[in-house]
Amino acid sequence: EMSAIIAELSEVEAAISGSEWEVLDALLRGFVEFSAGDVQVPAPAHMSFATIAGCPGDACIKAGGVRGSGRWWVTKVASSFYKNGEYGLQTSQGVMLVWSESTGELEAVLMDRGYLTNHRTALTAGLCVREFGPARAEGAPPLTIALFGTGTIAKLVAQQLRALHIAPAGSKLVVVSRSVDAARAFLHVQAAAGWDVVEALEARAAAAYAQEHADVIITCTPSEQPLFARCKRGALVVALGADAADKRELGADVFSPQDAEHAILVLADSRAQCLDHGELAHAIREGSVPDSDLVVELGEVLGNDSSTRA
Repeated sequence: EMSAIIAELSEVEAAISGSEWEVLDALLRGFVEFSAGDVQVPAPAHMSFATIAGCPGDACIKAGGVRGSGRWWVTKVASSFYKNGEYGLQTSQGVMLVWSESTGELEAVLMDRGYLTNHRTALTAGLCVREFGPARAEGAPPLTIALFGTGTIAKLVAQQLRALHIAPAGSKLVVVSRSVDAARAFLHVQAAAGWDVVEALEARAAAAYAQEHADVIITCTPSEQPLFARCKRGALVVALGADAADKRELGADVFSPQDAEHAILVLADSRAQCLDHGELAHAIREGSVPDSDLVVELGEVLGNDSSTRA
């Protein structure tokens, strides 16, 4: 009888370290396979709770596998407890269970504490900027990139955009946070890492700056209210945070074209899931996106020749 491998966080980190490009390409293939119907993914389960007063948290339970691969399918539990840092605890928690598709045996337990989920999420933002951003050509001019949030995902996004050279040299980083001190500390670290940073501003002023100047806006928060109302023409918006029915980061006008000649392209990782909850569910209900048929899956576009992408 086979015993399951138990991999601690340090082992998971060591296995991923230095292989971000391979993971990025694997993500692209995964999106294409998903949209082609080759991936089995049941509806996720969500839990929202606060077992300790003033300590909000939420969790999701997901599963998936490539049909007929003869290898594995995975069950994942990932949670975020947003005030854990105040108690010296990690905000992200989680585990992945790896099962044999052939026998159903449990083959591995990945004690990743949310590490794989966090890196996957951040790398997906990087993939979107690489494939759909306004500076895809080699030698493209610098971008102004706005990050909403200063947590784990925001840190990973900033790190990976530079490490993988997705952001052109000289690109500026703007950070929007409810706390100016948090934004200032975040930007201090990023400046040391080589980013050209815009001075920390109060949240409303930083959001206004992002609306007017950002070529790319990436939102990484658990917000339940829109964080900004609109964006400049031609900007790429990557919304990562609204993974439950009560969450929302984008204002209605973000989905509205500024004139008849410039259409908005709306992409979703999973069309069915995003229409059920999150940004698109709000936009469809309010009429910002008048027809769900206008929503296209990432994998459908990524599966086409890159020269056809706008």
